[in-house]
Formats: sequence, C-alpha cells, structure tokens
Amino acid sequence: MALKEGLIKYSLASWGALRKWASAAKAACLAGPNGTAEAVPYPKLSRNELNQRFLNQMPKRTAPSRLIGRSLIILLAFSGILLDASTQYAADASRLATGVWGGQGIALKVSAKGAEVEFDCAHGQIPQPIKLVKHGDFEVTGTFTAEHGGPMRRDETLQPVPTRYSGHVDGDTMSLTVTLDKRQVGSYTLTRGSQGHITRCL
Repeated sequence: MALKEGLIKYSLASWGALRKWASAAKAACLAGPNGTAEAVPYPKLSRNELNQRFLNQMPKRTAPSRLIGRSLIILLAFSGILLDASTQYAADASRLATGVWGGQGIALKVSAKGAEVEFDCAHGQIPQPIKLVKHGDFEVTGTFTAEHGGPMRRDETLQPVPTRYSGHVDGDTMSLTVTLDKRQVGSYTLTRGSQGHITRCL
C-alpha cells in the first residue's frame, strides 16, 4: 500500500512539473527580443522552430532521476513476479498432491478433479478436488461400492453408497478414514508414490 501511494504521489508530481515546463516553454516561444510576451505571427516561426524552442526550454533529466525511474520499474516487475509465485504456491499448497497414494488394502489415485479409490473388496470415487484446510486436514464426500468374490449374476448391479472420506496429510504420509453413514468402513495409512497392496476378492 505504501509503495502504491508513493507511486501515485510521484506520478502527480511529475505531471505537475511537466505542465509548468510546457507553460514556460510556450511563453518563451512567444517572447520577443526584450523578453516580454508579444504576439508572433505564425509565418515568422515554422513548426520545427516552435518545437525546437519548446525542447530547449525543457530541463534535461539528470542521472539520479533516470536511476530512480529504472529502479521503480525493476521493483514493480520483481513485486509482480513474487506475487504470482506466492499465489501459485498458496493454490498448490491448499490441494492434495496429485498422483498415487497407497497402503495396505488401499490405493488412491488423485487428480486435479478428484480421486479414484481401490480397496480389497470394494472401490470408490471422490468427484471433487481434495482441498487441505488448516494443518493439512481434509474431508470430502464421495461414493463407496462394495464388491464380492465369485461371478456376478446377470441381473446384479453394484450400487454406490454416499461415503465420507476424511483424514490428515503430513508431507508424504496420509491417514485416511472412510465412513459409510455412521459406520466406519476402515482407517488406512498411505504413502505418496506407493502403489498400495490390494487383495482382490475371490
């Protein structure tokens, strides 16, 4: 905020000085030989001559002013880079890292849109991004579909059931609890990069 106010004040001061230079240069262009303002007929001074007089009246920028201007430009550009980087870091840190998380009896494949879960005798889906809140905790809703061993009947349909997936992430380690209605299906410990160990129903 202080930087923004300083830039506004700097711009207003520069504009005020430029207006003063323009007024002084205009008066000089219209001044007669004795230094007093006189009406100068247009044919006596060409456009190039008027422009040259105006430029001669403008003070040249000093080395310190050029240095200040360049420093402000560099500072603004660097501030923009830092802001973009911090915003991107905050966005990435608030979501569960994508990829494979696995453990005993579970494999979790995380994407930017949600996750697919494989259990020993079931599977599940999380159709939304998994966002981490304070201290790495998370809680999302999804589905859980129980499976069974042996062949499926021709008229049999596996029904997904609304399920709550909650847990905590600490670095590359995740603790996950799966709750179906008010009944806890299971608790798991997963490691990022692990494929997990799944035993299919027979």
